[in-house]
Amino acid sequence: MALFGFSKDKPKDGSGADPTVMAYLEDAMRIKSPAMLLDPRKNEIPCSIQSLNEAEGTMQLILRANLLAEKGAKITFVVIVDSMRIGGTSKLHEVKPGSAVVDIPASFELMERRKKQRAKINPREGTTCILLSGLFDGIGITGLPENMSENGARVKVEKALEVKSEKPVTVTSRNVQTGQIFPIMKLSKIPKVVATLEGAAKMVYMEVSSGTTYLGITFEEMKSEFMKAIGNFVAGRATPLPNSLPPRARRSSVEMDGKPSVGFNPAQGDSKAGSGPQDEKHKHSASESSPATPPPSSPTSQPAAAQEASAQTESVATNEFGRPAPTPLQKLKRKGKTIILFGTDDQTLVKTLQAEGYGKVACPDSMENLLEAIQQPGAGLLLMDLEMPLDNCLAIAASILGQLSEPVPVVLVSENAQVGVRDNLDAQKAGISLVLPRPLKIDNELFNKIEQLIN
Repeated sequence: MALFGFSKDKPKDGSGADPTVMAYLEDAMRIKSPAMLLDPRKNEIPCSIQSLNEAEGTMQLILRANLLAEKGAKITFVVIVDSMRIGGTSKLHEVKPGSAVVDIPASFELMERRKKQRAKINPREGTTCILLSGLFDGIGITGLPENMSENGARVKVEKALEVKSEKPVTVTSRNVQTGQIFPIMKLSKIPKVVATLEGAAKMVYMEVSSGTTYLGITFEEMKSEFMKAIGNFVAGRATPLPNSLPPRARRSSVEMDGKPSVGFNPAQGDSKAGSGPQDEKHKHSASESSPATPPPSSPTSQPAAAQEASAQTESVATNEFGRPAPTPLQKLKRKGKTIILFGTDDQTLVKTLQAEGYGKVACPDSMENLLEAIQQPGAGLLLMDLEMPLDNCLAIAASILGQLSEPVPVVLVSENAQVGVRDNLDAQKAGISLVLPRPLKIDNELFNKIEQLIN
């Protein structure tokens, strides 16, 4: 049985991890996708992926609520990737306040709540959903529908007020629970629908991701003509839901000398300090052989004009530093942003940031100049590379953030070659967005993280 991979004992060399599962988990960790754990009682515990340990077959999760389960309990892990709910069965290894370690699921499957088509709605279209739990008592919620089906919608909560006192409240499971009936619901500015649709709704789930609350509702007691209008809108925009999990290519996994990397965490950077030209060469070859890109055709199978166009496209797609040239939209977004480097003035880093299209790269040489630069409009990110103990760096960064009216993402370079879980927790408490190991590696991964934090 072990010959065909049915052994009960999971191999410890990482070879037992399903590539498709790892691909979805790596992407979910990279973009900080919302996730949840379903405990043995089917209670939903919001969480997010902090790190993956492929060698041990486990992943570290950050919990947004208390998980009431014992070590060894079977749980279900669910993550939302590309607007799909996917999940699998896992086992709890360790649980602490605010964190947990669970097995990487052996396989993933679709776990969609809706069985019908749904249409995505752009926030700029101005579609608004108003929910009232009572006319004279309860709470009123104003939100933006992210997608809609004939049966319901997923709503991003923008504002909530107590109906009686009109005081702002935070939507939690204490004041809004699964199964909550909203006798009054209004949908306005639905694309291609002129009228404001009224009816009732029922809440079927609640999710909290990065401080934002999302409600899943089903439509109740709605007039037939309103349902027909929603059906026409959905049919004109929606695409059929997949009936199986689409394949996915791995992006973050890096093999060194034929062995998979151990404990690689894109949120922290590579724990090995000495990655040089061999690493970059291997990353380049791995990206070329990725299933996500079609293999190049032979010279005999392509016309000369097509080969010239392909070569010209490749030359335009990358700049002199080997980075993909920013798109016009990226240039527009980055033009008004200022990147502040404190403790380092590496010219390669400065020139690459300028080539990325950022409006200004500032390198203040004193704390006074730093405070002046970070308080200017357009300050997008602060990168600190101080040759001090991590505790001192965290204290300095916390004092800087305490003097700002609006928070600015801060990237801190640690004095150590490896960044542990405790270091990340301390950094989160101090308001630090990302901690990287020393020495700072100037590569594509670094600039991708900077772009994610600024956006």
